[in-house]
Amino acid sequence: MRVGIKFGRCGMTRFVSHLDVQSMFARALRRTGIAVRYSQGFNPHIVTSFASAMPVGLESRGEYLEFYAEEEIGAKEIETRLGAALPEGFFVVRAGFLPDPGKKLMALLEEAEYEIGLPAPGKWQNALRELLSQDACLITRMKKGRAKQIDIRPLIREAETTGSGIRAVLALSGAQSLGPALFMEAVARQAGEAPGGRILRTELFTKIDGKRAALEELFLPAPENKV
Repeated sequence: MRVGIKFGRCGMTRFVSHLDVQSMFARALRRTGIAVRYSQGFNPHIVTSFASAMPVGLESRGEYLEFYAEEEIGAKEIETRLGAALPEGFFVVRAGFLPDPGKKLMALLEEAEYEIGLPAPGKWQNALRELLSQDACLITRMKKGRAKQIDIRPLIREAETTGSGIRAVLALSGAQSLGPALFMEAVARQAGEAPGGRILRTELFTKIDGKRAALEELFLPAPENKV
């Protein structure tokens, strides 16, 4: 059974690297006692796949991973067991089942939503409006030790100020990706302010019938061919 997990992290866990997150989930899955699929070869490990790497410094309530269960088990039971096995600061939002065979979640990923907390959001409203009105927004990005200018404007899918900061939906698909730090660098440049703010990733999106949809909308309540 192909299992999808939506999870989050908060507090000091935002400083844990993605590699350490992978190792932590492998240990947690072993502690659950669920029979899971291992890789073949000299050094077998639990087969897991994350929809997106978790950048250091971000909190989240919308991350995803998948693995294979080699036993029949309900989604609620998986949620309970995995939630109890995770260290403080990590939490399970939802478990479900994914079509098998089917594309990996990372291959279906299109966009991510962020909430960026700011002490005085009103100061940023005009800067964000001006940025969104531009046809292009060039930012210098270092790639393989070389400076490269890219136009990030097409990668900003939605952005608005809120009572606590900025909500933004940014492209997150291979080379067509924009991180929240680079986005805020562009907004801060427009505002004449220093970039900053606590960043929460709230959701990861795919497309279903041409429309934006959270990855969890791919979850099935039970495995295919099971009731």
